[in-house]
Amino acid sequence: MDEDAAGVKDEPSLFPRVLIAGISVAVVVLFAALIWMIYSQGEGGGEPILVEAPEGPTKIEPEDRGGMDVPHKDKLVFNRVSGERSDADEQLRPIAETPLERPDVPSLEARIEESAEPVASGVKEVVAAVSGDPDKDDGAKAAVAEMTADEPDVAEKDAEKDSAASKPSKEKASAGLPRDQWAIQVAAYRQKHYARTWMIKTKFEHKEVFGDLTSELVETKRDMATYYRVRFGSFPDRAAALAKCDEVKKLDLNCIVVAPE
Repeated sequence: MDEDAAGVKDEPSLFPRVLIAGISVAVVVLFAALIWMIYSQGEGGGEPILVEAPEGPTKIEPEDRGGMDVPHKDKLVFNRVSGERSDADEQLRPIAETPLERPDVPSLEARIEESAEPVASGVKEVVAAVSGDPDKDDGAKAAVAEMTADEPDVAEKDAEKDSAASKPSKEKASAGLPRDQWAIQVAAYRQKHYARTWMIKTKFEHKEVFGDLTSELVETKRDMATYYRVRFGSFPDRAAALAKCDEVKKLDLNCIVVAPE
């Protein structure tokens, strides 16, 4: 009995296979039904809907437009684009300049020669007509003698120049300020035209301080360089010069007192 029971095997059940096959068939049927519904949904709905714009203009200008009345809006100057081709050539860049004839200007040497005039410094000429009358000749000679007597001797002039050149002078000043009175110095420049321009400008802008004073430029040699000092004056004593310096310093300018020589 035990051997017979051991030789008999249990046969597998068919239910799982049938269940899997049924589920697969159901899925295929549902998928096919879904596809059919999608493709057959638009059938039998009547004619298709036609969408079109209404007839007539899109915008109609009202009789009363309202708003602000803008002047000159109908001027022809705004109608620049007409759509028609112009017969004239279009100019995209300015026309080339027409060269002018060079004026006939004389050279610099010619202008210098024309503008040069004979300079007679301290020389007086007397032209006397030579005639046979001795009285007129004597009068001309007397006039020439009188004029030449007024002129200093050339030798004396040369001697004065030599003596002035022999003196070791470091400063050359104009005759604007007296050397025996006090003065004030406000600025110094290496270039003479800068010093002169600054002096004139300062005296004009600060008339209340420098208006009643005399100005001058003093040329000074120092450390192998030339300076032009701007000075104002003159003052009778040191106290007056110091008082004026106080007024100058209130203008944010430098100021030193210059003693008389």
